[in-house]
Amino acid sequence: MGLELYLDLLSQPCRAIYIFAKKNGIPFELRAVDLVKGEHLSDAFTQVNPVQKVPALKDGDFTLTESVAILLYLTRKRHWAPPDRQACARVDEYLSWQHTALRRNCLRALWHKVRQRDGEIGVGGDHDGVSCSVAILLYLTRKYKVPDHWYPRDLQACARVDEYLSWQHTALRRNCLRALWHKIPVKPI
Repeated sequence: MGLELYLDLLSQPCRAIYIFAKKNGIPFELRAVDLVKGEHLSDAFTQVNPVQKVPALKDGDFTLTESVAILLYLTRKRHWAPPDRQACARVDEYLSWQHTALRRNCLRALWHKVRQRDGEIGVGGDHDGVSCSVAILLYLTRKYKVPDHWYPRDLQACARVDEYLSWQHTALRRNCLRALWHKIPVKPI
């Protein structure tokens, strides 16, 4: 049995894994799991992931869950990780940070946007965490030199930022551009 990926492409972490596998020609069988229909709660999927969440990976008898772990597994299995251990650790550090800090705030902004009524425009509520995360992300991209080669793990961040920007309020997008172009210092958290 080959590599199987259990994904719902409505989920950003699932999209990142799917894009990474397709872009790099990794042969896999897509096992679509429709979260809206509750397929992740089925007995069949519970056998794959007892926590009943996507994404999940099966490689023969080996099963792995959590998007960051799956991306790391695929990069190391295919030798995509940087050869230098410290460079690899920096990429892992960034991947872990953006998965917890940026995703949580993006999801919060998404739900505020979905909950809006009467055609209001804007995120509503407190969105300082989202603004701060984007400012930090922009700051980090300026502060650290980008490596000469492309890291496949960056797809996860790319998919997450795309999702964030597609749901965000115009004022937040304007602030991100202002921070990028004027290099406004990021206030400490």
